[in-house]
Order: sequence, then C-alpha cells, then structure tokens
Amino acid sequence: MPAVGIPSSFQPAHPIWDVSGRGRWLLLADQAALYRFSIGDLLLITGGLLLLSCWAYKKVQRRNNEANAA
Repeated sequence: MPAVGIPSSFQPAHPIWDVSGRGRWLLLADQAALYRFSIGDLLLITGGLLLLSCWAYKKVQRRNNEANAA
C-alpha cells in the first residue's frame, strides 16, 4: 500500500509485521501461551482492574473516615 511522502524506492530494514514460523504474530496478535489473549488485551484488562481497585479503595477509605468521625 503506498504511503504519502514516502518514495516508492524506500525499503524498510526489517519487516514491520513479522510472523513467526508457526503462523502466530510475534508481539501483537493472539498468543497461545497467553490463552488467546493479546498483549493489548492484557494491558487493557490490567488498566481496568487498576482503575476499579483505586475506586474501591477510595470508597472504603471514605466509609472508614465517616465511621470514625461519627
């Protein structure tokens, strides 16, 4: 696919979408070792769990502060 501003004679040093010999992407796509979760999926799940745990921690802290104040 042609790109704007890149001459047609340009050759990248390494393939951008390198595929391993077993037909799996090296980094971006589903990995059998990760039980069919991609690296991006794991990062999204981790971020969501982190946000949820921070929210729950603040809620518990607020509840404890109200109980101590009463």
